[in-house]
Amino acid sequence: MKINIETLSENEVKDALRIFDNRFKSLKDLISAVKNRKILVHARRSSFSKIDDFKYGVEPELGETLSGTEAIETTKEYGIKPVPLVFASEGFDWIGDSRNTVVFLEKTGFQKSLGNGKVELENGTTVSYEKSPIADFEKDALKDEPAGVERGDCYTTKIADAVAVLFLDKIDRSDSEKKKAQANRVARAFSLCS
Repeated sequence: MKINIETLSENEVKDALRIFDNRFKSLKDLISAVKNRKILVHARRSSFSKIDDFKYGVEPELGETLSGTEAIETTKEYGIKPVPLVFASEGFDWIGDSRNTVVFLEKTGFQKSLGNGKVELENGTTVSYEKSPIADFEKDALKDEPAGVERGDCYTTKIADAVAVLFLDKIDRSDSEKKKAQANRVARAFSLCS
């Protein structure tokens, strides 16, 4: 199920949101920071019991989504060990479905793939991958952009600092349901009057 977090009220997320960085006071602040490209969004599957563990950051890993890609399989066939990564997004597209946890991350250490061997660094500068901080000519897996990275992906090989986490399964949807029911009653009443 896809969730549009931009429409959630503070009341709906009061038990689902943990903010670790005092620059942010609410979900609205976090959404604004994502839209203004100040922080990134990482979506994943997790259990609520681990929600506070995210205050220590998100460690690079070969998650289920990345492990099954053709790029990773091809890399393994050539004897190159895939590099664990943390992926993030500049928007909310990956939120929902089976990914029930949204982690808001600092941009520090991330770079964005622009395709054609170019990357955008955290400060907005565009450079060739070879000149990026992640490039490592000593490691086969990092001579070029790592396997599984696609154009538009933001990624890092370092632990990503979390500023907040939102656990979607703990959202109290009763406010939304009440608003929908109210809107339906108004619509029905309007249709009866016309």
